[in-house]
Amino acid sequence: MDGLTLENFDEFINHIYDKIFKLFFKHKPVAVDCLTYFVSKDIVDKLDLDSMTLKDTNFISKNLQELYSDVIYETYLKTPKPTRGYKKQKARVIIIWEHKKGIQNYFNLFLQILQYKVQVYLLDIAEKRQPTLIIPIIVNQDVKAIKSKNFHASFQHIPTELLIFVENFELYVINVHHISHKVLLQMKGDNLLRGLFLAYQAVESKQQKDDALIEVFKFVEDQQYFNLFFQPLLAFIMKKGQFTQTNVKEMIDNYLTPEQKINNMTTKLSLADTWEARGEARGEARGEARGKALGEALGEARGKALGKADGEKKKARLMILRGHFRGQATNVLSDLCGLPVEEVLVLKKNYDTVKKAWADKKIDMSSLTNHTTLSEEEVIYIITCLDTPK
Repeated sequence: MDGLTLENFDEFINHIYDKIFKLFFKHKPVAVDCLTYFVSKDIVDKLDLDSMTLKDTNFISKNLQELYSDVIYETYLKTPKPTRGYKKQKARVIIIWEHKKGIQNYFNLFLQILQYKVQVYLLDIAEKRQPTLIIPIIVNQDVKAIKSKNFHASFQHIPTELLIFVENFELYVINVHHISHKVLLQMKGDNLLRGLFLAYQAVESKQQKDDALIEVFKFVEDQQYFNLFFQPLLAFIMKKGQFTQTNVKEMIDNYLTPEQKINNMTTKLSLADTWEARGEARGEARGEARGKALGEALGEARGKALGKADGEKKKARLMILRGHFRGQATNVLSDLCGLPVEEVLVLKKNYDTVKKAWADKKIDMSSLTNHTTLSEEEVIYIITCLDTPK
């Protein structure tokens, strides 16, 4: 299972809903917990959860792989007690996990699952075994609930008497945003599924509370979980949610060990800044639209400067400028970035000088760098912040 790395950063961030879902659900305890907590007991009691194994999808045809790309587990029905002289064969089960953010066309989704079923049945014939039971489970990440329907619902134009000629099956739907927050909080704090579903709910919440991140990330007490799952989920929260660095710092202070803070957190927080900076660079044209005062040369300089923000001191100073732009308190910025309060105050004062020049449309780069302690790179970064809506 590949987590978030610098090498796959762009691909991961650009497909973050898909990547996060696969990362978590390919971890067997997450899939088992999802079945245990959120699938009907009548169904789960018949499954041998201990024998569940993640299934490689290489056997699926290339055309079908384009349609179906999520997570597959193989297991069996619990073996019934054998009668005298007869031992019943274990019934094979495949559980397919599909994540959706709403469904535009139910028929397309049913067709996708049906194609997969047919492929498995053909393999059953080739391998001379009884037909496999296939259970499709849809994890819906959209705030609007997906209604549970069967395949016949797509054939309302057909007389009921003729539906005997149409295949029929159902999808099992889990609407994450309709799971009670209280139910999730009652799960153990180190439970990964709890953290994932709370994160899904948190990024869509219009009133995100300061303690939400702390609840999401309680699983970081487990070092193994911290290494594999913390960084991607933090990137997801920062990318899709509205949490501030103050929220993040509160979570860090409460749940990370000193070793985790020292060895990992600077990188993880800078990752968020990295795609913020890249997003600003891609939106450079919006800044250029402010007029000739900035000009094309300044736009080009911005893009270059944002790509060269390396070194811990440079990162810390840029984080303080960004934090002041967002209205963060001086002591919070000092603690978060590891710089003295006096230096933070100087940076904030210089920020205000640049802001006034920006508001008056009198941007003179040499003047600003000569009359402040800011580098040209930092002046450009402030202007970029001011050109970006909060």
